Amino acid sequence: MAGIVSIANTMGLAIPQPQVHHVTPFLGGITASFFVKWEPFRRFAVTNVSSFISLGCIVMAVVSYPTRYSVACLFLLSVAFVLIACGNTLFGALVSPVSRTLGEMAYSVYLLHGIALFVTFYFIIGITESRSLSPLLHWLLIVGVTPALIFGSFVTFRLIEKPAMRNSATVTKWLRTRLSIRSNGRVASGLPLN
Repeated sequence: MAGIVSIANTMGLAIPQPQVHHVTPFLGGITASFFVKWEPFRRFAVTNVSSFISLGCIVMAVVSYPTRYSVACLFLLSVAFVLIACGNTLFGALVSPVSRTLGEMAYSVYLLHGIALFVTFYFIIGITESRSLSPLLHWLLIVGVTPALIFGSFVTFRLIEKPAMRNSATVTKWLRTRLSIRSNGRVASGLPLN
């Protein structure tokens, strides 16, 4: 076991260190973890004033900065994130049935969006033509692909993810029973558990 830990540590040292701009977004999450425990701030976070602040921060970050790597942009997005993590619903938009459905499908969207974009830009449009698109045409194409992505995500969520989540308790119970029987058999026979 000590050998495995040593190898893992050595490999960890050999991996290039992450760049600061890839790590700093986590500061917003760390900040949220502290503020979410502070009751006065949570009470403020659910107010309409807080919704205006959140929305203003998001709009300013998107409109004012071409990349999220600037400190100011990261700060604005972190403020919005902390307020939302503490209960802000952006005037109820985050708890609407549509938002809840899209939230449930988020993992499917995450898994399928890269495939949808790759197929669109490499096979349907063509890589050469894709490179010559204007920014406006590029984003219009993205908007055009979005309904197909949402539909595909809805189908995979309903047919794969939701049934798996519904059956997870049964599968977990079965696995625990099987592992318990196996562990108890080893203990009874005097064999080590590992």
